[in-house]
Amino acid sequence: MNEKLNRRLSLAGLELIEIQAISVTLPPDPIWMVSACGEQDGAVDSFFDFSQADLINAANRAWFKMAQEIGLIGVDREFLLSIDLADEGESSVLRWARVRLGEDWDVMGAGTESGTFGGPRGRPGFVMLSVDGSSAIAGMTWEGEGVIAIRGIPDLYRARPVVRSVTRMLARDSLSPEERESLSRWISTGQAGIPD
Repeated sequence: MNEKLNRRLSLAGLELIEIQAISVTLPPDPIWMVSACGEQDGAVDSFFDFSQADLINAANRAWFKMAQEIGLIGVDREFLLSIDLADEGESSVLRWARVRLGEDWDVMGAGTESGTFGGPRGRPGFVMLSVDGSSAIAGMTWEGEGVIAIRGIPDLYRARPVVRSVTRMLARDSLSPEERESLSRWISTGQAGIPD
């Protein structure tokens, strides 16, 4: 799995550092709720029409600018990318891959074309999380509107759909003690700042 993932990531100009342990930070599942966030959750958006002549370059520039501004990537250029470890035909097994962005990269072109960041080419479908678990970015494709979107959340503790999803996960009996501790730690860190 790692060899195949390494190849796909390298096509987009990223290096795989490791597959994160399940209890290191928030799991990927609630981060997909970034797509349901709005202005009241602190969301910032960039939209691009399918027909835009420089779609790939423009979306790449917007993603990188947003990633820097909201703290998704720091000086080490590392962040977490949601990946599916399941074999074809199996139920999804989402985990975080800790990755490092190289100097020459192409998330929206080669990354989507390889299937690592969505697909087909120029049609993103991904979520990313900062290493400290405080900010996230989702790349989305809205076929009906002919638009792709990049949505950033600089403070996940303010993002009600994400917080609600984490709270629902905590109610599950199937969580391991490590997962429960990780989720509880994350939710308690931001609890005071979340309005009802």
